[in-house]
Amino acid sequence: MPDVAYDGAMAELLETERLLKQRRFESEEIAESPMPARIVGLVDEMMRLWPDALPQERNRMLRTLVRRMYLRHAERWREPLPDRVVDIEWVF
Repeated sequence: MPDVAYDGAMAELLETERLLKQRRFESEEIAESPMPARIVGLVDEMMRLWPDALPQERNRMLRTLVRRMYLRHAERWREPLPDRVVDIEWVF
């Protein structure tokens, strides 16, 4: 096969792969982002279950909503965690 034909076919394959990856990522974003009504229902259900939940269950519930929590170092000994939260990265 001549190099020109190979290079053309390879460029076409790479472009097709790039387009398919782009479409896949776009469709994942749409599929993963929950609808606002679903989020409200999820939070309401969590609030209902929270008082009776074990610590492990509470952690699991929070992981459905929170992707990552950024904390600063404590300024004093035994500083409460809520006072140290800098930012929260939500799942949705």
